[in-house]
Amino acid sequence: MDTRLIELLMSRVCHDLISPVGAVVNGVELIEESGTAVADGAMVLIAKSARLASRRLQFFRMAYGAAGAGSDRSLGDARQLAGDFLADGKVALEWSDEGAGRTARAGAGGIKLLLNMVAVGAESLPRGGKLTVALTA
Repeated sequence: MDTRLIELLMSRVCHDLISPVGAVVNGVELIEESGTAVADGAMVLIAKSARLASRRLQFFRMAYGAAGAGSDRSLGDARQLAGDFLADGKVALEWSDEGAGRTARAGAGGIKLLLNMVAVGAESLPRGGKLTVALTA
């Protein structure tokens, strides 16, 4: 088995997580060094960064992990994960409810495939833009 693909994927996951996790660490250090004078601003930074890291981890778990291989997730779940993943970036998600409904299932591995396509699509727009997902029943 060629491990190069796994290495590249894990590098990408780490790259996407280092920024929000580093911001949490910086916020904690700022509070430690400055005391309560900047605590409010640092807490805002920590909370925002922790939410970002959590959303990315949830997306990665479903897109790249075993959790996305089953058929127990709905297209609505995939839409929520994709929207949360792209929320603070340059790429806007347009995902219509027309065609396949929010409660419809994508079949075994379908959510994983769909989220991977969202990740590739977003990566294909380095300067930002609109990523449109259109599904049919």
